Amino acid sequence: MDLLPSSFPFVIYLFINVKSGKHVIQETVPEVEFSLPLEEVAPVAVADAAMLAPEEIFPGTGKIKEESALTQEERKRSRAKKMRKFKGKEENVHGRVDNVAVGKLSLNPTHLNKESMSIFGTQLRDALKSLLPFTQSIPLTIEYLNTASLGPKKDYGTNRLVPGVLQVADGTHLILDETELQPGTLNSVGVENANLLKNLLECQKVEYDFQYFKMEMATAAQMLIFSEGKSNIMPADMVLPFQPSQVNPLQVITQETAQAWRCYLATCKSLPHSIGQELQQVLESDLVAARQTDRSLGSQDLSRLLTMARMMSVRYGEATLSLEHWQMVLELERLRKERLK
Repeated sequence: MDLLPSSFPFVIYLFINVKSGKHVIQETVPEVEFSLPLEEVAPVAVADAAMLAPEEIFPGTGKIKEESALTQEERKRSRAKKMRKFKGKEENVHGRVDNVAVGKLSLNPTHLNKESMSIFGTQLRDALKSLLPFTQSIPLTIEYLNTASLGPKKDYGTNRLVPGVLQVADGTHLILDETELQPGTLNSVGVENANLLKNLLECQKVEYDFQYFKMEMATAAQMLIFSEGKSNIMPADMVLPFQPSQVNPLQVITQETAQAWRCYLATCKSLPHSIGQELQQVLESDLVAARQTDRSLGSQDLSRLLTMARMMSVRYGEATLSLEHWQMVLELERLRKERLK
């Protein structure tokens, strides 16, 4: 289960409930020592040449070609191989079914305005930046959307791909601030940028513009949207009204504490996850009952509950979902819906 990009908003979700006086989960993070698993790339007895394609080895010698000896096509293939390897490690989407990215979870805290954002929004943004390896803030204003270059575009004059704001590394956490959005008109660039953001949110894909054609590339970016009401530009997977009960003074944490949290998140990110056969039947019964109670529930809502269940399990360092943690998820969802009323 990839907690780092996929479920850090869920950690914020838990944080918001506790800070608001909704002590749904009383336990804190267990004080245990975390160790990051090391991935063995290949057995030590296997030669490097055995891991390469035939054209990457000098014929008859078994010696690996130096970078300077590779042809342009071989260099491209080598770079593509490295990118696929990197993407496999950082991918936070568990699977894809048509255009549906399974396992993603975007969060939209509402009831935030300019004043409250300067307090709570700043604290949450700073916390994300200090704990996550890749973060980027995007202001959702009419002026920004009408002028920014969000999608990558090919410049045939220089024969280079001009990077866009959304061309980010897998695992990047995007923080979008809609609290300063004012009434206005989007031009053609603004409409295109709004569609790019929505496509990234819903499908986890970024559109590359090659002028003569466009190509969608799969990505893995988590999105946190701050807004006063429910965002119309960014329809998040989870909308959570932010209702703080008090304002606590800022506390400066030590580097050791921050590093412990980073290790905790990275460890949870690497944990596998499964659901036992008996609990599968319980989940099926609960989801059917929820669907009968609320006919508005769709497949996306049920998928979101299962994603939250995975996140709840790995939050406690467990690779298998337990009945207790499933009930915690249902209770959190019940409290969230109460706030939405």
